[in-house]
Amino acid sequence: MNNWYDISAIDSLDAVYNLIYGKRSNGKTYSVCKKIIDAYLDPEDPLPSVYIRRLDEMIKPKNIESLFDPHLDYISEKTDGRYNSVYYRSNAFYLCCYKDGLKVEQDKAPFCRCYAINTAETTKGQDVGKIKYIFFDEFITRQFYLANEFVLFQNLISSLVRHRDNVKIYMVANTVS
Repeated sequence: MNNWYDISAIDSLDAVYNLIYGKRSNGKTYSVCKKIIDAYLDPEDPLPSVYIRRLDEMIKPKNIESLFDPHLDYISEKTDGRYNSVYYRSNAFYLCCYKDGLKVEQDKAPFCRCYAINTAETTKGQDVGKIKYIFFDEFITRQFYLANEFVLFQNLISSLVRHRDNVKIYMVANTVS
């Protein structure tokens, strides 16, 4: 029996907002990150995605730069070895290739931009162009919620989505007691 999270069941509902929560380390984040990679590497319509956390501290390099590390072999396979790694800079993930410890190539455009809800005011009015997915990671917390968090989240979504009607939003969290 496979105990890893399979995103296909929730995708079959074709909902705009998709809430996923469950036990720790069962593949929820892994599966959404894989969808983000697939969306960007789609030969028909390659689109970047967005990753959201509550606090800007959580999108600093020390806390996030390894988010896509479990997918490095998959990236290499999907790009026929052109890219074999991910580079995080200025709140964005880029596909890149390292050889002998040196970065020899980097994609010009990011495949995933990162935003924090507590700094969402700085993104108002910005149009990042077409995006495929929005991934709000750890949307449930034991710690605390921001004042007016839902309003801030919706304002951020509004700035990112604009009038597009084909963006899917995944809100993922671990269960809390």
